[in-house]
Amino acid sequence: MQTELTYLDNASTSWPKAPSVAQAMLEAVQNPVGNPGRGQHRISRHAGEATQCLRESVAKLINAPSPDRISLSSGSTASLNMALLGLLWLHPHPKGKRPRVVTTVLEHNAVRRPLKHLERDGICEIVEVRSSPDGFVDPEEIVAAAADERCAAVAMTMCSNVIGTAQPIEAIGRGLHARAPHVLFIADGAQAMSALPIDVQAMHIDVLAFSGHKAMLGPGGTGGMYVSERAYANTDGTWGPIRPTQFGGTGGTLAGSIEDFNPPRHARRLRGRHLQRRRPRRPPGRPVRPRRPLPTRGPRPRAAASSGCSLIASRATSA
Repeated sequence: MQTELTYLDNASTSWPKAPSVAQAMLEAVQNPVGNPGRGQHRISRHAGEATQCLRESVAKLINAPSPDRISLSSGSTASLNMALLGLLWLHPHPKGKRPRVVTTVLEHNAVRRPLKHLERDGICEIVEVRSSPDGFVDPEEIVAAAADERCAAVAMTMCSNVIGTAQPIEAIGRGLHARAPHVLFIADGAQAMSALPIDVQAMHIDVLAFSGHKAMLGPGGTGGMYVSERAYANTDGTWGPIRPTQFGGTGGTLAGSIEDFNPPRHARRLRGRHLQRRRPRRPPGRPVRPRRPLPTRGPRPRAAASSGCSLIASRATSA
């Protein structure tokens, strides 16, 4: 006898999904889907419009100042790795001192393991703030630990995936903005996205990582992150900026990256070679020159050559 399933593991991944999610995925598989930003044909433009519409929806959900501040990824783990490695791993130590990162004992492995890897390699120091017995952290303790001039970032969860406690993110963000403005605030919003109200501007969040397969009811392998202007461009003297850990594709470029590898002169030279290859080798009216015989490794035996020729001639005669 088959029993009815009661699914309670939504903190890991949500189920059932909304019917519109399955319908959208089916249409994406059955219909031609172009590469967004990779072409000027109609299908590619349609994919680009759908991607931009997604960015606008996410920006509206978290009150981001612009859809351009939304970067799409495969989920929170990928987003947090890009943020932490791009912020700490690719920057030299200031004055020979390792930067400090403040985190908590409630973190998911998506935060804990990248930081432990960086600490093991001598790239940063980790300061873990303990929680109360009921699973909450003290905003004052986090802000006090981040007030050190060596502190580069505060990386912490918004909502625990184990015990479900929602942390006082807005109070922490206000305290960092007032007393430690040089520190970037990195929030793991995997459990909080679409489950709790989020305002990245009011909470002073610089990086918000999120997954699409939890409370957003999307498919697995989807997510992204919000990156503030100061975290990307280092506009106010914060530690950073967050540098990309992967290169390639199309779209926006960093100054001095694509241009250095493909300068205009080199591009024109390659284009000229390509056009030369496509042009006919022989202009109209010019006689074709006989091709030179291919070099052989050595002279062929005359007996073998004559016997072969005579055999072919005899077959032709008999036919």
